[in-house]
Amino acid sequence: MKLVAVSDAHGETFENLEKQVLNNYKPDVVAVLGDYDQVKTIRSVIDLTKKYNTIVLPGNHEHAVFHALPISSGNMMRQGKDYLQLHDELHANPTAREYVRNLLSPENLMKSLNLDEQKFGTQYRTLFVHAGLDG
Repeated sequence: MKLVAVSDAHGETFENLEKQVLNNYKPDVVAVLGDYDQVKTIRSVIDLTKKYNTIVLPGNHEHAVFHALPISSGNMMRQGKDYLQLHDELHANPTAREYVRNLLSPENLMKSLNLDEQKFGTQYRTLFVHAGLDG
């Protein structure tokens, strides 16, 4: 099985990943593991889910931005936006807002832990986590 895992897009789209990796590598599964905290990035995730067999998990930025909780990072500084600006953009876009709301729901998080065996297979047991090792 071929698997491509990616996380921490922070405002970027997955266009280059698709052109340079996914189209050539042709993975069986694409795992998108959080921190796609701008509307354009969320739309890019949605597009990936339409084209590829995907596993999508939220990261700490989705949670913070959705709920307007203080969060800061070097990535956000490079984006030139703070968490309140990202929150307002997210909530102004119904498609992105509902997508993140659904990702953050406890029911959907539990579903992601019980992957469809037809989609992912039974011979592998894998844990996907969005996490940093710096604290």
